[in-house]
Amino acid sequence: LAAHLPRAELHAADISPPALKVAAENARALRLEARLRLYCGDLCAPLAQAGLCFTMAVSNPPYIASGELESLPPQVKKEPYLALDGGGDGLDYFRRLCAEAPPLLAPGGWLLLEHGAGQSPAVRRLAEAAGLAVCRVIRDYGGRERALLAQKPASA
Repeated sequence: LAAHLPRAELHAADISPPALKVAAENARALRLEARLRLYCGDLCAPLAQAGLCFTMAVSNPPYIASGELESLPPQVKKEPYLALDGGGDGLDYFRRLCAEAPPLLAPGGWLLLEHGAGQSPAVRRLAEAAGLAVCRVIRDYGGRERALLAQKPASA
């Protein structure tokens, strides 16, 4: 995102120190480290602790149901399970993100969530239950719904 949004200041959180190390190396290689702040912690917690407020939050959380992990293609299984396992139904992180992200959004702010194929209706319900207005569902090249864009009310 930093490479495609040259005027944006970005803040990224991850629970995995090795993932943050890779992100820092990538930022240095792309000369983007001046506009990127990295935080180690669980989902939105380190961002909330820093007192941050965002016009947009983007997340690609783990979204594969625990029972499906063993049947993944070998190239996907190379990823750490921590980055893949979304809990029993694959929605554990969406439940948390839809609760934790809205307080970090400025009024009128946006939340963009990548999700698994077939999860769009459930993620939509979670976002709407959190008071967000779902504005768009984004499809992948295969035509599957794979991301959801929601907005916090401007008066919130």
